[in-house]
This record gives sequence, structure tokens and C-alpha cells, in this order.
Amino acid sequence: MRRGFAVSLLWALTLGCASSGAWKYEPISQQLAPHPLAASRVAVLPFEDRRPQGNSDKKLLYLIPLVPWGSFEYNQIEAGSGFLTHAAYQIRPSEDLAKAVVAELAKANLFREIFYTEREQEPDVDYFLKGGVDEFRYDGRLYSYGFSAYAPYFWLFGLPAGRTRNSLDVSLELRRAGDGEVLWRSHPDRMERSLTSGLYYNWGKEFESYPQMMQQAARQWVEELSSYVRQNPIAFEPAPTPSSSSP
Repeated sequence: MRRGFAVSLLWALTLGCASSGAWKYEPISQQLAPHPLAASRVAVLPFEDRRPQGNSDKKLLYLIPLVPWGSFEYNQIEAGSGFLTHAAYQIRPSEDLAKAVVAELAKANLFREIFYTEREQEPDVDYFLKGGVDEFRYDGRLYSYGFSAYAPYFWLFGLPAGRTRNSLDVSLELRRAGDGEVLWRSHPDRMERSLTSGLYYNWGKEFESYPQMMQQAARQWVEELSSYVRQNPIAFEPAPTPSSSSP
């Protein structure tokens, strides 16, 4: 009976998780000025997906006696299933990361107009922003401590159920619409964060680092782009300052 309880709890808490995580992003940029710094119209294209192929799911190895954990490694996180505390993670990296850039730059009030598009030819666009995602990876371990299906007993006493690592490697560049020349390119920016989870701590938080790491990258991009705009007044005509009309 005890073994049956342990197995039931293990599957209910891990492989049987029915909930799905989802990408949620909130921009953190501060408004740079009460009016746009540049009168430019800028389009943001989907990020180029340069991630390596292949996912590996070996979590069932934890059921082998004396094997301390089962692991899973997802290069294509949206195609992964059976995470530590969720059944799936809903994200479209190429589109969702690009829209995060739009949200940040719109909140910063850097350009007169900024919008997302999937078309590389847009009328009346001054510049294009295009990013690349080289890594959006999830690594996890489900701990059994070598006790196979009896691992949940250890979790109930507070020992970690598993450990996850989120990693993100993204970049961004600004191109002139007329000839496609790259005018600005971000520095390489790879980030990773790890989290240990148990039944009583950090449970369900395994994906929260992704938007936080994207916010970190976006903060740097806004700073670098605003500096570039200020240093190139000829290329970026300042937006007119609103003035009150005379009665």
C-alpha cells in the first residue's frame, strides 16, 4: 500500500500535471521623454530562430533503483512536454520576443511609431529592428535520491523535488529600410538562472526567469538605442515638440 501511495503521488505531482505554463511579459522601460526622441517609423520583425534542434526526455530514469534523478533537456521548449511542475509551456519565441521589444520601445517613447510586422517590405518605414534567438533552453532534473518510486516521501519532508535551469541568448540589430544597412547591433547577451523546487517552495515557478531575462536584455537595448539616436541627430530627425495652440 505504501508503494502504491508513493507511485500515485509521484505521478500526480510530476508526469500527471495537467496545467500548462505560458509566456507573460510586462515592459519595464521608463519613458525617456514626454515626446518621442525620434520622428522615425520603426517596424519590428520576428526574431530569427537560430536555436539548435532536438529535445531529450529521460526523466523516467529516476524510477531505476539507485539512479539519483531523471533529466530532461529542451532546446525547443515549446515542443517539450512533462516539465517539472507543468505539462507544457506555451510560447512562440520568434513572435513573442519581437512583441516584447515593441512593448519596451513603445513604453520608452523612443520612436514616433513602433509596431510588429511579419513583412520585410512595409510602406513609409524608416528602420527595421530584427532580433535573433540563439538559445531559449530548459534543463531539468527530477530527484529520486536513488529510491525510485519512493522519492515522494522525501519530498513530503521538504527535500527538493527537482532543479531547473532556464537559459536565454538573444540579440537585436537596427537596419535602415532603404538599403538594409545595419546601423546598430547589440552586444552578445546570454543569461541563465537556476531554481530548486520542492513541494513547499518555488513550486510552479520554473518558467518565471524567461521574461525576467528578456527584460534585462531589453533594458540594455533601450539604453543603447537611445544613446545611438542621440549621437546621430542627422539620421534621426527629432520628433516635433507638441505646443499649445493659440485661441
